[in-house]
Amino acid sequence: MGNKATNLLGNIKETCSPDIFEKAENILCNCDKATPAKQGKYIKSCMEMLIQENQNIASIMRKCNCLSESTIKKAKLFYAQSSGNLDLFLSHLNQNHIGGGKLRYEGNVIIGTYDTCYCGVPKATKGMPSSYCECSAGWFERLFSEVFEKKVTVARVQTIVEGFDRCVFEIQL
Repeated sequence: MGNKATNLLGNIKETCSPDIFEKAENILCNCDKATPAKQGKYIKSCMEMLIQENQNIASIMRKCNCLSESTIKKAKLFYAQSSGNLDLFLSHLNQNHIGGGKLRYEGNVIIGTYDTCYCGVPKATKGMPSSYCECSAGWFERLFSEVFEKKVTVARVQTIVEGFDRCVFEIQL
């Protein structure tokens, strides 16, 4: 199974009942050699089933992120180098294209903005549920929680998948 579908299925197994997992497995079973467009159709069908079954999509998708350990290590180094200055820290992240390159600090909130969708699955899939973008919220949540060594809260404000011209996430410190 392809990476995105494999991650999604693993998250469903961790989060949902065995009967929901079985339904998801039946939908995603043909993703092993699927193109991104075809894989997206399977994932969309699976997400629609999860929505119909009243599953907590946010908790499932937020585990489905593509954040690497090396990116976390870089971000921690930048934070240490910034001596707690959040503007300087975010500037380091932006210069290194971590988090979309357009992070800014406003009040007690970090705003993360993407002008393009970086994920091939929703880009290749017409009508993908916007809840798919909870994976990006999970990406930010994990990054900043690990860097700051405390739980942060992330809100998905708007996304390209929803028809907006950019994605916006708010990270509450």
